[in-house]
Order: sequence, then structure tokens, then C-alpha cells
Amino acid sequence: MIIISYLLLLLLNFYFLTFFIKIAKKKQIVAIGNNKNLHTGIIPRGAGIVFGVIYILCIVLASVEGYIINDIFYPIVFASVSCLILGFLDDIYDIKISVKFLSQLFIISSLMFYFYNPFLYENYFTLNFIFVMMLILFAIWMLNAYNFLDGADGHLTSVSCMQCLLIIVVLYINNKFELIIPAFVLLSLLLIFLKFNWSPAKVFMGDAGSLFIGINFIVYILILLKLSLVSVYLIVIIFSYYLIDTFGTLILRTALSKTWRNRHRSHPYQNFSRIYSHEKMSKYVIIYHFIWLLPILILANIFSNYEIYFCLIAIIPSIIFLIKFGPIYSSE
Repeated sequence: MIIISYLLLLLLNFYFLTFFIKIAKKKQIVAIGNNKNLHTGIIPRGAGIVFGVIYILCIVLASVEGYIINDIFYPIVFASVSCLILGFLDDIYDIKISVKFLSQLFIISSLMFYFYNPFLYENYFTLNFIFVMMLILFAIWMLNAYNFLDGADGHLTSVSCMQCLLIIVVLYINNKFELIIPAFVLLSLLLIFLKFNWSPAKVFMGDAGSLFIGINFIVYILILLKLSLVSVYLIVIIFSYYLIDTFGTLILRTALSKTWRNRHRSHPYQNFSRIYSHEKMSKYVIIYHFIWLLPILILANIFSNYEIYFCLIAIIPSIIFLIKFGPIYSSE
């Protein structure tokens, strides 16, 4: 019964995405191409609300059937619902930055205090509190960094699919199944969305999708660490492409005295997509995760004493890609 319900929800995801494209065009929920993005014309956006709602329904169904424990269920649902609403409202009304920041601060703070409540520790309370505050700020940056990757057709969707796959593989080979169902559901829904988001994109996920995806991966990381399912080094390998692209671009733009507060298109994937094509960039991301990060992840898991060395090896191609196509290359 659970399998039939799951397949039905996947089917609904496909048809609701088709329906949403028509509604978004009619209601003018669209993205307009300009000199700060890589698109031309008018394309529907905000489709993240569709696969986000289906995802939540799948998680609720799995929890009711006893496949997901409450310690995983509650933070995932809270985070998903909160960011889905915030993102979709931003897609429709273009919410002020201050309102978005305060909303994200509340969501992230709630999650951090759920997983790492400093008030539970009598010893070193101040240090624990400062540590949690730093985690909150970093998580807010991570959340918005996923939005930075949504600047080329199919790019963020492809990256997210591969991150889900790597999480599933490393958990499976370690016989740790607690988080496999949420990651597998997210992967399934994003693969369906990729059909509509692949270049040339028929629809964009919008902030509803990027914030939803970002917050789920943040929750996944918190769960992986809290339950000691995998090591920090394995997590860095899984998210290395995303971290090098976003954090590396921030560092280089700062070093080059280019502002990081305004919208720009100097991420390496943006320059690569502009020079070659969106489709080639998405294919590169998929192949890179398959033939480079996946084998290194498996080897790092097997030879755990050398995790840090595998971690350093894993990021080398991304750093080269950053230097070749990142802010140094960009003329903007």
C-alpha cells in the first residue's frame, strides 16, 4: 500500500507541475530575463511549491507507516513547510530582504536549538552558545547559497539530485537507513522536476524550490551529525562541489574587491553555461559527481583513517573549475 501511495504521489507531482506551468503563466508568476541572469524571455517560476508539497505528503505518509522516526520527521516537516511558504511568498510578492532574513533566522535558530540546545549544557554554556550562534549564521548562508546555484537551466536540480544520491549510497553501505527514505523521496521528485527544468527550461523552481531544497540539506546534515551516521569529512565530500562554487566565489569576489551583496553572474557554472551551454553544464555536474565524487566517497568510507586526504583530493577539480571559470574569468 505504501508503495502504491508513493507512486501515485510521484504521478501527481508530474501532472501538477504541468498544471502549475499553465497557472503561473496566467497569474504572471514568472522570471524575466535580464543582464544579471542567463535567461531570455519570460519563464514561469515557483514550481518548487509543487514538489515541496508532494515531498511533505510523502514524509507524512512514511511517518504514519512507521518508516521515519519522530526525531527526523519533526525537523524535516517544520523546515520544509516554513521555507516552502517563505519561498513561494517571495516568488509572488518579492518580499523585502529584511523580512526574508528575519524569517530565515527564526527557522534556522529553531532547528539549531532543537538539535544543539546550549541551555542543556551547564558546563561551558557561553562557549556552546557562541558555537550555536556561529552555526546559525553559517546555516543561513548555506540556505541562501542554494539559491545562488539556481542560475542556469537544470543546474541546481542536477546538483541536488547528485547530493541525494551520494547521501543514499554512503548510508546504505554503512547500514544506516534512518535518512534514506527522505533523501530517496527528494531524489525521485527532483528527477521528475528535472524533465521540466532541463535546458531549455519550461519552468523554474523559484525561491520556493531553492529554499526548500537548501533547508532540507541543512536538516540532513544536522541529522547526519547528531545521530553520528557519517563523519564530517564524508559530508564535505558530498557537498564539495556546492561549497567550492558558492564559498569560493564569495572569497574570490572579496579578494578582487567585487561586491558580494548585489546579484551577479560570476559563479563558475554561470560563466561555463554562458560560454558553452546550460545543458553541458548540467551534464558536467552529473558526470563529475558520478565518476569523481562517488568513488572517492566510497573509498573514504572504506579507508576511514585517510578521510581527510580523500576529502582534499575530492575538492581539487572544483577548485580548478572555480579558478578557470569563476570571478577571475568574469568581466562583470
